[in-house]
Amino acid sequence: MEQIPEPRTPSSFIKKAKNHWKAILILIVAAAIAVTIAVVVWTIQNDKKMVRGIDVSAYQGEIDWDKIADQGFKFAYIKATEGTTLVDKRFKTNWDDADDAGLYRGAYFFLTLNKSGAKQAAHFLNTVPSDDNALPAVIDFELYGSYLKTPPSQEKIDSILKPAIQKIKKKTGRNPIIYTNYNTYNQYIKSGYKDITIWICDLSNTSPKLSGNHQWVFWQHSQRGFIDGIGDGSQQFVDLDIYNGNYKQFKKFVKQ
Repeated sequence: MEQIPEPRTPSSFIKKAKNHWKAILILIVAAAIAVTIAVVVWTIQNDKKMVRGIDVSAYQGEIDWDKIADQGFKFAYIKATEGTTLVDKRFKTNWDDADDAGLYRGAYFFLTLNKSGAKQAAHFLNTVPSDDNALPAVIDFELYGSYLKTPPSQEKIDSILKPAIQKIKKKTGRNPIIYTNYNTYNQYIKSGYKDITIWICDLSNTSPKLSGNHQWVFWQHSQRGFIDGIGDGSQQFVDLDIYNGNYKQFKKFVKQ
């Protein structure tokens, strides 16, 4: 009687099966990460103990500031200028309307790396109305364009940034805050600028950790926020921020 050999599983079938399960595992891990991030974002956005805010520019278009306030946001940073000539076209409207809605407001300017820092600060100060109740001025300092591939030297950055800081402190009596990301912070800020506090962009949805001796005062935890009052609430991104402390500490910080 003829003996029938044991069936064999083709190697190609085994390979396909392994790839299939590997793909499923990747999808499961990705889904778990997405759910975790969503839970963290939801917690941040709904934790009433957190002092939440937004930062905006003309990019957001018309804003219903009363709706922003109704959702529990306490502060807003508003783009005022860029370089030595540009004024954000919605600055004045946003500045006035945020105040009317009862939000604490502050202004920032985007630092360009091919212009005098002192002149950029002067342009900013000439644009932003004096307000004793405003949040400290912010310098948005980050590499952009060709500077990402060819970063300037520390000396070059110092020659622009330090005069801008000095100009603002002389006029307002307070050091400005520097908004930046980890790469720019570690490269240019960490080892100096000891009296400056940091507004850090960290999109990992975990509490920021700065190396060096600096403290973060604001945390931009999302650049893809959807909230009522911005566009139709689902089609226009807005940056979401948190103050490093409770509301009592925040109010004290404003009055410093």
